[in-house]
Amino acid sequence: MPFSFAAGDEVGQTGFKFEHGATEFFAVTLILTREPQAIWNGLNLLRGELGLPSTTEFKFHSTPHAFRLAFLEKTKGWPLAIRSLYVDKRLLPADFRGLSSWDFYGFFKIRSKTLVWEYRAGKVNPPT
Repeated sequence: MPFSFAAGDEVGQTGFKFEHGATEFFAVTLILTREPQAIWNGLNLLRGELGLPSTTEFKFHSTPHAFRLAFLEKTKGWPLAIRSLYVDKRLLPADFRGLSSWDFYGFFKIRSKTLVWEYRAGKVNPPT
């Protein structure tokens, strides 16, 4: 049965001016589930257990290590799957340097969804 709900996020920048601080990597991650309400309920319970406000967003860079461990431990049995696409921008063809930020972002978001479709279809090779 296919997943019915996806939430995603990305990390990294779309630009290629590495000498001016652009990130060398870009990643897109999707969290997939058939039971989104179970995920929301679990997150709310975890926030309460950790004494966090109900509006707290779990962010890697600002979440204490002990809370990260609690998050990972709590989510082990949840009805979800995670798919990530990690791109080393230094290895991309020169054509990518001409893309707008939106087009670059969109290209890899679409590829992430395609990878999910390929997985659901039972294929092990990434799409071409």
